[in-house]
Amino acid sequence: MARPACGISIPGGNASGTKVVTGVGSAVFTAAGVAASIWGIVKAGSAAAIWAPYAAAVVAGIIIVAIVIYFTVERCNRPEGTKSCMAGVIQQLTPAFTGSAWDSVFAFASPHDRVDLVVKRVYWDFIEPRSDFVFCSDNDNSPMVPCFYYTPAVCNAGVGASVGAAVGAVAGILLAAAAIAAIGCATWILCIFAILIALILVVAAAILGAVSGGQIGKAASDHPGPSSSGNDLLPSQPLEVGDYITAAGNMVKSGDLDNALVFYFVEETSLHGQSVNSPPFSHADPDANLNPDACPVEVPPIG
Repeated sequence: MARPACGISIPGGNASGTKVVTGVGSAVFTAAGVAASIWGIVKAGSAAAIWAPYAAAVVAGIIIVAIVIYFTVERCNRPEGTKSCMAGVIQQLTPAFTGSAWDSVFAFASPHDRVDLVVKRVYWDFIEPRSDFVFCSDNDNSPMVPCFYYTPAVCNAGVGASVGAAVGAVAGILLAAAAIAAIGCATWILCIFAILIALILVVAAAILGAVSGGQIGKAASDHPGPSSSGNDLLPSQPLEVGDYITAAGNMVKSGDLDNALVFYFVEETSLHGQSVNSPPFSHADPDANLNPDACPVEVPPIG
């Protein structure tokens, strides 16, 4: 069977858009529309101009809270996919909150625990026709499938961040109201100044609340990392680079990963031992040393 092409494998595939970016972009355009309306009121010098700074503060708070909630729902909602199964050797593990400085600080936006699996050759025919992007090992361009493991700490961080953002937004609006009252809106210049101060106070307070709440939710949760499912004979064990595993679960295209085929989430993991080689791995390793794996003879088709 032919080796799937690394990178973009389906011309015209949506390789750059993600649901998260789309959602945030929508919020930004909404904010821009509201800002334009507020500016129109101020510029016109109508009697309603005095309320423009207050409206700006409230809208800013709502948008920040909405963005945090959007991230939380997007990260923790299990998308509709297809039950499937693949086996191979673990190339890399990326625990939640460690992918970047952004993931560490903004815990509510962190991806779940991720395992990159160099899959056996037998599964190649299921990857390329159904994936807009194919991840590959640096060894010999052997295809890899990202496998995400549901991480309660990520979702708890999202809940904490949502609550924190809401509390911070309310506090920011109250501070903004005091500042607006002190500045006034007698002229359009003062009005614009009041709006800017209000926006800074509310956005800063809401973001600070989201970061703090996310860290509290994260700290209050256990985070053991990806592990095998275990059974009556073999207890569950933490997964490590080089482990031979069979992963079974919900398989979908991930907009966050250029529409690559991923497990989101892995529901069962069978551990079969460990490779004597070091990463980066080739498909030839599990092909030779992982027989048989724990997948059914027929792998369910994707989509």
